[in-house]
Amino acid sequence: MRLCKARTKAGKPCPSPAMTGKRFCIMHSGRARELGRKGGLRRTVFNPDGLAELGIPTNAQDLARFVATCMDEVRTSKLAPGIANCLGQLGMVFLKAIEQVELNVIRAELESLKAKVGVKTDEV
Repeated sequence: MRLCKARTKAGKPCPSPAMTGKRFCIMHSGRARELGRKGGLRRTVFNPDGLAELGIPTNAQDLARFVATCMDEVRTSKLAPGIANCLGQLGMVFLKAIEQVELNVIRAELESLKAKVGVKTDEV
């Protein structure tokens, strides 16, 4: 294993192994800036100006449209994957809330129907 031929800021020889067929390690090869830039792209703040204008979803169909739009915006790099992940989690909570509301409405309708028919709760 060949060591990197570069020197550290302290003036000592770099202890990292050189890349295969090269004199320098990955950090001293000139690729460090490129790799740092690529890593930093993940942390950039996305500008919401390029995003589609979407209303607040009020039902499952609206949410499906919202999720599809977000998927497209992630694919075209308009929306950060981390933000899309957060929106996906919130969408799941929203769907569960819709489901709970619908179940409560059905339960109330059944209770009302039982009261009209005269069925006691104990008999059911």
